[in-house]
Amino acid sequence: MATYVTLCVVLILAALFLGMFFAPDRERLFFGFFAATWTIGVLFWVTVFYVAWHFLSRWW
Repeated sequence: MATYVTLCVVLILAALFLGMFFAPDRERLFFGFFAATWTIGVLFWVTVFYVAWHFLSRWW
């Protein structure tokens, strides 16, 4: 679990910095936070579906 959390944090920070790196000068912060927020959303839903699949697979 700690490895997954570390991976999530690294992916979020990477998205933040990559979004800021590839953005135009005036919109660096917006693009960085947009990329990080999008990554958090994707990781949230991946986690929800994985946990649901893990628990539901025990009953079937």
